[in-house]
Amino acid sequence: MKKFNDFCEKYEPALWQLVASLWFFVEYFCHRDVDSLFGAGVFWAAWGIIDIIRIKMKKK
Repeated sequence: MKKFNDFCEKYEPALWQLVASLWFFVEYFCHRDVDSLFGAGVFWAAWGIIDIIRIKMKKK
């Protein structure tokens, strides 16, 4: 459990960004009223992935 807690602590901002992107995608595909939700989902998914890469590269 300690490894999981350390992982969540280290990558917390990136994980929240990915959760936000999932929420935007779900809202877009369920309602399709607002087209900007898909763009927001793509933006936050990309930003979360870049953040994970940045944190991994910072360690080395």
